[in-house]
Amino acid sequence: MKKSSIWKLLFSALTVFAVVVFAGCTDDNDDMGAPYLNVTPENLTFDAEGQPADEYNGTFIVETNRPWRAIVEDEQTWVRLSATEGEGDAAVTVTVPASNIGQSAKVTFEVYNSYGALIQKDVNVLQGEVVPPTLIFNETAGSESVANPYPLVADYTGWNTTGEGASKVSYEGVNTSIRASGKSSAGAYDGASGPNVIFFGSAPATFTVKDITLASDQTNLKLTFGGQYYDGDNNDNNFNKDNFVVYLSANGTDYTPLSYEVNDGDQVDPYWVFATKNFTLKNATSTLYIKFEAKASSKFRLDDITLMTGNGGEEIDLAGGGVVPPDPSGDAIYENNFDKTPAEKVDNKWPFLDQTDAWQNASGTGNSTVTYTSANVSVRTSGKLSGGYDGASGSNKIFFGSAPATFDINTITMPAGKTNYRIIFGGAYSQSNGGTYDNIFKPESFHVAVGNGTDWSGNLTYEKIGGSDTTDPYWVQFAVDFTLKEAVGQLSIRFTADVASVFAIDDVQLVEGNGGQEVDLEGGVVPPDPGEATAITIPELIAQMTTTEAPVDANADRYLDAVVMNDVAGGNYTFNNLILATENATEAGNGIKLYGSQVEPSTLGLNKGDKVRVTLYKGLAKVVNSSGMYEVTGAKEATWCKVEKTGTVTSIPTATIAAADLAKYQGMAVTIANASVAQAGVWASASALSSHTFTADGANFTVFCKQSDEKNPSVFLDVPYKAATGNISGLAAVYKNNSQLVPRNLDDVAAFSDSSTPMITGVTPASVSIPATGGDQVLTVSVLNQGDNQLSVSGLTPPLSATVDGLTVTVTAEANTGTSPVNQTLTITLAGSTKTVPVTLLGTGGEGSGTYTLIDNLSNLTAGTFLMAGFRAKGEAQSGSTTEPNPAAEDYYGVWTGEMITGNGKTDCETLQMTFANGELTKIDANVTNSPAEMELVAVDGKSNTYYIKCNGQYLASGSKSRSLSLGADPAEWVFSMVDKDGESRLVAANGGCSLQTVDSSFKTMIRGYASATQGKHGIYFFKKN
Repeated sequence: MKKSSIWKLLFSALTVFAVVVFAGCTDDNDDMGAPYLNVTPENLTFDAEGQPADEYNGTFIVETNRPWRAIVEDEQTWVRLSATEGEGDAAVTVTVPASNIGQSAKVTFEVYNSYGALIQKDVNVLQGEVVPPTLIFNETAGSESVANPYPLVADYTGWNTTGEGASKVSYEGVNTSIRASGKSSAGAYDGASGPNVIFFGSAPATFTVKDITLASDQTNLKLTFGGQYYDGDNNDNNFNKDNFVVYLSANGTDYTPLSYEVNDGDQVDPYWVFATKNFTLKNATSTLYIKFEAKASSKFRLDDITLMTGNGGEEIDLAGGGVVPPDPSGDAIYENNFDKTPAEKVDNKWPFLDQTDAWQNASGTGNSTVTYTSANVSVRTSGKLSGGYDGASGSNKIFFGSAPATFDINTITMPAGKTNYRIIFGGAYSQSNGGTYDNIFKPESFHVAVGNGTDWSGNLTYEKIGGSDTTDPYWVQFAVDFTLKEAVGQLSIRFTADVASVFAIDDVQLVEGNGGQEVDLEGGVVPPDPGEATAITIPELIAQMTTTEAPVDANADRYLDAVVMNDVAGGNYTFNNLILATENATEAGNGIKLYGSQVEPSTLGLNKGDKVRVTLYKGLAKVVNSSGMYEVTGAKEATWCKVEKTGTVTSIPTATIAAADLAKYQGMAVTIANASVAQAGVWASASALSSHTFTADGANFTVFCKQSDEKNPSVFLDVPYKAATGNISGLAAVYKNNSQLVPRNLDDVAAFSDSSTPMITGVTPASVSIPATGGDQVLTVSVLNQGDNQLSVSGLTPPLSATVDGLTVTVTAEANTGTSPVNQTLTITLAGSTKTVPVTLLGTGGEGSGTYTLIDNLSNLTAGTFLMAGFRAKGEAQSGSTTEPNPAAEDYYGVWTGEMITGNGKTDCETLQMTFANGELTKIDANVTNSPAEMELVAVDGKSNTYYIKCNGQYLASGSKSRSLSLGADPAEWVFSMVDKDGESRLVAANGGCSLQTVDSSFKTMIRGYASATQGKHGIYFFKKN
């Protein structure tokens, strides 16, 4: 948790082990040249409608040769970036909502490596007329350190008060004093003053700033301050806003609570947060009072209180004593009081919504396109009807029956370009408990979400704005304030009741609002920084798991303290898997896997032995037993967790177990004693996944090593092992309900080290195809420990033959006058170690034969002309096909037609369903008129595994966000690599921050670009014509 200590420790380690580091490691700046970063322009400007107002069209151009990230300054949530990270050159598009308020935000771009930021560049986003803020009031508690005994607020005279409205200011304190003890705020945030702070003693303790003078036009204001929490008994620095409350008053008597946001400064030394609140006074006042109250004794400190003019925000009514709900902007987009005609029972039962239109009384600017779906929901006039809030209509209500009950209002047409909205509804809860009724509404069991017809947000929070659930008729009016990350043409609203026959709603409205919780309809609700999360353990997470994904906690953030088990340096783990275990645990059931692009340990700078705190965001983080694997995950594009390093353990205990118990110990470090393997081999190769069968106590078990190459390195690549018996260690794991052992490094397999046995580790190319006219193909063989041993070959017969020259093998083919190809297998041997190579001599059909060779591996990919395809396996789900059932009845490929399909702002490659057998591609639907298109991979000079993808004279490229492919005149570099997911090593290609891969939905667009290289179901495939 103490950042400075970590860096000191790191520096010491680097110093002590300098020789080892320089001898055995490669700096991640090598071969990339000196780092550079250019971002243009310096300023982007937008008009009040949110449209670009300069020649740059709302786009920053990033030029760099390193990974980069972009950070919008705290609180400026109105600025949206199309990408917040990437590698190399990029175009980052900025979008802003319409606003009549002048505002500005700083965006910091930085390039970095594994040690941190290298270069930073600040640029600005401006909207409207930006007026410099006016400092109204500032207090730093003095610049001279106070001495013990520390003075109370009433006795202190060393104040440092500034600002144009500060001339009449005085201070009042209850159980508060001025101190210079503990952690100073100095250096914790911009403008932090130190050394003195305002200390809150016995609770309730208060500090009040009295008589700040405001001008008549100063109603849009910004309040900031520094705050610290420290509980010495529990060594806890987490700032709890619920126990530190801020109030405003116009008269010093009637106070209104003021919410505020804090940064994550309490997570690092000196553990001070910086708090911010933008607000608008409903009515101007000449005098303002600010009161701070601590509800926990001797835990809170305060410093650097600042009030200035700002851009405004949440409206505060100091006369009415509360937050002012935003008025609807113009006409309602959708509203329904459900009172077309009074509902009547049918056959003595209240009708379900699809059995009557008595409730369909909707109106609004977006109502013409609305449809409805529901489950277990009826319309009624029984019981308590809506009342007690403005606009309550009475009469019909929408009643939620057997749980789960859902009511969807679909495809509301939305205003163009707008993102800030409010949903208003009346709600009631009624539960009879032996004749006594509970009418207190239960938000934790009644959920509101929004969607775009395909994707739904997580559960949105809502707040009471009217009515009462404690007085008759027990109806409450609620508001859901939210901001869409991107504007949509249509929006759907879903209401869900988790408890049967207790909830009802009425008077639903959707209007434009001031915005609120951010919603990404491709990834759910964008969570704020964690608040007061509560602890959860790995055994508790495992106990929740079923084969269906379910939220860890739908109503509260949870946090998990654990130790990283991935050996990133060893490299033998699946990408985007973060393996965690309970610290010092050796009992089964204390290991777990986090899966997703945001938990890749190498990206987070984590390694084996690092202690982490993982915050699991409410409703977004989910648990599942995935084919036997204990997994915590989230939606592909949702921010469902936050991982923070808190320290490093000195050692990781290893449990000695029987092979049969591997699944119980998954995610944990284990040793299997007296294990044996019958045949020597190589731990990992560049051509395929490596699963080795070992035996212990009469039972077989699998030792797994991932496919490795320069792009996906591991210490096991081409390392031989011998037939032997000994102890073997690693992480216990499960893949598709089968347990396995995954060694982390060579120390785990030291008992099987082999530095003498001759071995063939690879053959390039891995297969041979020779035209019917005959000819030669040269193969290169990689070996270990050759000594005096020589290669030999066998298996080929005329018209095929092979010869050996050192470590090269030449395959020779005579002309084939027949129409059918000749297929044989070449065996290459080195002192008992063998490799086989399939060899094909084509028939006289030559280029016209119509047969293809499938390429699905980086090692076999070269420049040339191909067909490009996605893949769907038999039994996998799909959508839209009229000729292939769902799930798929057979393996098939989606072959690119050379065309693009655009819809809902997304562009993908159009694909054609084709089967592949005996070298031939066949259309599944013979009646379709489109055909596969040949495309060309053009090698980029000087860059390995990098190609232009060219088709019909145009080049394929990707934007920075998912599903933004395009064909154009400008070449775009695609970097090809192999990526592991769920035990499959797939070929992908990356450009513009997105990767080409196979999607597991529409058959018409199986090839898409996604920001995560593992988001798709499979990689991409190429067919080379024979």
